[in-house]
Amino acid sequence: MSDVRFDIRFDGTLKAGADPDRTRKHLGTVFKLDEQAVARLFAGKPVLIKRNVDAATAARYTRVFDEAGAVLGVVPLDSDTMGSEHTAEAAPGGDEGSGLRLAPQGGFLEAPQEVKMPELDLSHLSLVSEPEWTLADCQPQTPEIDPPDTSHLGLADEQARPDDHDTR
Repeated sequence: MSDVRFDIRFDGTLKAGADPDRTRKHLGTVFKLDEQAVARLFAGKPVLIKRNVDAATAARYTRVFDEAGAVLGVVPLDSDTMGSEHTAEAAPGGDEGSGLRLAPQGGFLEAPQEVKMPELDLSHLSLVSEPEWTLADCQPQTPEIDPPDTSHLGLADEQARPDDHDTR
């Protein structure tokens, strides 16, 4: 099966617990990419990295992306003519002895659960139409409170306090 060829694709998926900034920097350094090229890799759309490569090259690319914390897609060419046993044998991530194979690209292993959103009453909300609106407009207004009457208060003379000069 040494004549099996692969396309290598990346859709921006990261491994669990991978730091996105570190992954971007690592891939940019390894492949000598500028900021725009790195941004295209992580745009969320599948990007063809390398076309028509052998299994050894696909394994090298998979290792580099794995070390960076990214998940690389390796798609065998002529997958219509290959049986499932050949896919596990030829794919870099497959294990011939255990019968494990790569999952199909782009599909879910489990159907996503349907989430029922709570019904919220938003009728009291509206948008501000003024163009110079800021978040300062959201601060609550403090009520005007009359200051208390302190006219009867005064300061005592410091020497008049007997506790300070106790000579016992």
